[in-house]
Amino acid sequence: MSAAGFRRRASRIGDIRVNLGRRQPQTIRILPPAQRRSGIPRGLWVPLGFAIIILAGTLLLMLPVSSATGETTPALDALFVATSAVSTTGLSPVDTADYWSGFGEFVVLVMIQVGGLGFMAAATLALVLLRRRLSMALRLTTGDTLGRLGVERPGDLRRITRGVLLGSLAIEVVGALALLAWFAVQHGLSIHQAWRATFTAVSAFNTAGFDIEGGGAGLTREATNVPMVGIILVLSLLGGTGYAIWADVLERRHRHRLAVDTKLVFLGMALLWLGGSAAILLLETGTSSALGSGPARLSNAAFTAISGGTTVGFSTINVGALRENTTIVVIALMFVGAAPASTAGGIKLTTWVVLLYTMVASLRGNDHVSAFDREIAWTYVNRALTVALLGVAIAFGVGLLLTVFVAANALNLVFEGVSAFGTVGLSRGVTGDLTPAAQIATTAAMYLGRVGPLSLALVFLAQGQPMRVRYPQEAITIG
Repeated sequence: MSAAGFRRRASRIGDIRVNLGRRQPQTIRILPPAQRRSGIPRGLWVPLGFAIIILAGTLLLMLPVSSATGETTPALDALFVATSAVSTTGLSPVDTADYWSGFGEFVVLVMIQVGGLGFMAAATLALVLLRRRLSMALRLTTGDTLGRLGVERPGDLRRITRGVLLGSLAIEVVGALALLAWFAVQHGLSIHQAWRATFTAVSAFNTAGFDIEGGGAGLTREATNVPMVGIILVLSLLGGTGYAIWADVLERRHRHRLAVDTKLVFLGMALLWLGGSAAILLLETGTSSALGSGPARLSNAAFTAISGGTTVGFSTINVGALRENTTIVVIALMFVGAAPASTAGGIKLTTWVVLLYTMVASLRGNDHVSAFDREIAWTYVNRALTVALLGVAIAFGVGLLLTVFVAANALNLVFEGVSAFGTVGLSRGVTGDLTPAAQIATTAAMYLGRVGPLSLALVFLAQGQPMRVRYPQEAITIG
């Protein structure tokens, strides 16, 4: 363009008349910016992904080949089990070993695996293996599912995703081999024992709670089987902590260097699980025989607390035999759950611990919340409050609905609702008695519990506009 610049205003919007020296004046047309395509909002990818997997699993479980009798499974029962498997809950109106065929058990196992590792992590790995470029939206969404590491190091997303899946598969293989070795000592080496070990290991690591022991007894017949119970406990603890915690511990190797996330999770484990074990043991003293007798009482109390906290859903006792006050303790453990970005459900340990720190700061009159010499931004405090309140609304709302649809003990139904939302799988014996309406409500609770109340809230808040006006503050009465 010559020094003369523009000779005159363009005759039409989008046209610029310029003088290019001795050449004839030309018109350069500036095209309007391309309109952004209206695709699926980023926050909907995870919910839709899980919904598609659940639908596919439902159709497979309805096939006659999936049932042991060769009959077609009712659609509602198939949907319930598929949702329970994908959400890694473990609630089921039928016994897994007795009702499903080998093919049906395999379908359940695949859904547990996909649901436990996360739809977005699995999709990202598939793109990595296909040498496809990852879009920024996919990176952000997968970063949300992987926790702190996905947010802090988005450039390492490929390496992190490989670590999540390969590390998880390695733990499952080692757990399955350990269980197989013990089963071989007890019952001899066979294909059935190999399948039993594989299914149990995958279910335990993904905190699913499904078992193929048969007879509807779960692990109650294995309460004194210390090696088996110990292996399941380790697998559930690893699954309930998640890759972000493993990586932080392995990389920094010193408690003073650990991220605040990791410290919050460990603090929550110590407070909630040790305190829960002690509370269950104390409340079940006297005439109660729910925990058994002798040394088994301590191990059963600890296993029940950790099973509810990690949301693994296995039980070495009859949960329905616990006292009502003990049941309330287990409800609290199931509602909180384990670490974020893990295979567990619930509102998560970090949410609960942040709320504890917020309460302490408020009682001390502090305007800011801090933990481990770091200030927690109010964004995360508000997010914790949002998750907790949405969790209360969903979990106890479903429990209230169940009391309307089912004629059973109200505490048992609230327990069922919280277990569904927390994707735990523990039950006080009412799952098989749920009416169709109650099954639908419980299915919705399991789905919402797996997707996460915050993810659904972000879907509706994604189009929100920043506040352009701030109003004057005014004091209100609290308490």
